[in-house]
Amino acid sequence: MPGKNLIDLAGKPLIAWTIEAAIKSGVFDDIVVSSDDGHILAVASKYDDIITLKRPDHLASDTATTTDAVAHALEELEARGTRAHDVVVVLQPTSPLRQAEDIIAAFKQFVHGQSPALVSVCELDHPIEWSGTLDSNGRLTGLSSALHRSQDYKKRYRLNGAIYICHRDDIQFGGPLLTGEPLAYVMPRSRSLDIDTSIDFKLCELILNDD
Repeated sequence: MPGKNLIDLAGKPLIAWTIEAAIKSGVFDDIVVSSDDGHILAVASKYDDIITLKRPDHLASDTATTTDAVAHALEELEARGTRAHDVVVVLQPTSPLRQAEDIIAAFKQFVHGQSPALVSVCELDHPIEWSGTLDSNGRLTGLSSALHRSQDYKKRYRLNGAIYICHRDDIQFGGPLLTGEPLAYVMPRSRSLDIDTSIDFKLCELILNDD
């Protein structure tokens, strides 16, 4: 979905839902919007106390990583002489159902936890044992040797893309955003929608308009 961060979602641009949740949470010293798109930066600049950063073209390509964009933002802030940042929180705009309360709870869990990082997750819709891969002949392979009822399996969780928290010193160009075994902040699937397709967008709009 080209330009999806600017598409109107229930009355405001998609990115506005994340900006407003970040502001409402009250946990940030600085809130930064980094983008190569001037229209996105223009939307962000309408909010008080939002720092906007123009992302260079080489960090806006399909091969650029989130870590590289964050590292660039940190270097730019430090070059401007802003305050030192000990903790970095990444909020992707494609998770508009994430609430300020989620950000607050995740941050508290990170501060009191015993891990260098935290990531938001939600429970898998179906047991991973029910999944597999297709071989060259179209056969489904890799299924568990014995299939059971869904409630007979242990709960498993996946990244939902809504919240990432780590220490500033762990952010570096070319490195992973998260390492080791991060803490997991569990969110309900109802707030874990990550908009990637037009169907995701329509579903999210239905949820927001129903509230």
